[in-house]
Amino acid sequence: LFLQLPRVLTEWEFMTVSVSRHFTIFILAIAMCSVGGCTTTAPEAPSERARIKPIRYAGWKHCIELKNEHMRVVIVPSVGRIMHISLTGRPNMLRLDPELAGKRLPRGEPFVNIGGDWLWPVAQSQWDAIAEANWPPPEALAEAPWKANAWVNKDGSQSCLLMRGYDAPVHSWVTRVITLDRRLPRIRIRQRALQAGPSIVPFSLWNITQLTQPVRAFLPAGAQGTADILPMIFGDPPRENWVRCNDTIVYNALQAGQYKLGIPGTNAWIAAETRHALILERAFNASDGPYPDGGCPVELYLSPNSEYVEIETLSPESSPSTGESLENTLVIECHPFDHSLDDCEAGAKVLDILGGLTP
Repeated sequence: LFLQLPRVLTEWEFMTVSVSRHFTIFILAIAMCSVGGCTTTAPEAPSERARIKPIRYAGWKHCIELKNEHMRVVIVPSVGRIMHISLTGRPNMLRLDPELAGKRLPRGEPFVNIGGDWLWPVAQSQWDAIAEANWPPPEALAEAPWKANAWVNKDGSQSCLLMRGYDAPVHSWVTRVITLDRRLPRIRIRQRALQAGPSIVPFSLWNITQLTQPVRAFLPAGAQGTADILPMIFGDPPRENWVRCNDTIVYNALQAGQYKLGIPGTNAWIAAETRHALILERAFNASDGPYPDGGCPVELYLSPNSEYVEIETLSPESSPSTGESLENTLVIECHPFDHSLDDCEAGAKVLDILGGLTP
């Protein structure tokens, strides 16, 4: 039964109907074994779909490349991250530390700042409940490779399944199904954290995208009269660093200074303009409830020397019963961008594009 885990999870991930309670318990029993350390094979794509063969990328082996006419995406399972997102023929928008390229993760290392795009299943504000502090990540969330497989779907889109088990006290099995549209510069990531045993912390699907050479960041503005930005750590940014343009906050990422900012509310979108393109992210959450970090569905981190920014989305926090899960869909889209637009013109353009992002 243990060897059937990859196929069961793959098929379950793509089912469009509800899974029966008995079938969920069956999956749970196998997943708990995997979280506890049982050996499993790599996940298998459904047999009717054409497989995508792995490639080498930046010194790493067994990487997954998804590409269409407009976009290229490279996933590196050995570091558990998407390490390349670009428009075709343009440079990578994701930060990649050249000194760490191609290297294996040290076993048990809490965090290695390679760059890329990744997911944590527990918000940072909960880490001190299972560790001595909220940084670095606790042992249960330490770096580890993810299982992976990839295939071409019947409609011509391309998908990669990443999955990883988290041990006690988190007790979760996390999957990310990354799908590149057949013709659009659009990625859809279906993310799920399955409760595989008792956990003392709630889940939140916390997605982080680390972008190099940033110019501006775009965030949803709150209702008039409410706080626009919630400083989280490193203090308040200077007021001249950002401007509110109607329903959008435009932050000048070229200004030096280390800040971590949250946007309270329910608008789960965030975007950034880099020197190479515009990237937009919108999270569609399947559950309601309070967001972490003071009610923030999106957050922005700015590095001290303006080398990179992190655009982040979070799902509401949830404590599923054993055998149940928390899930959302993250949509990422890239576009060429006119750097000559002023802040408010650029903000209006971002809102226009966001209107076309659907789950």
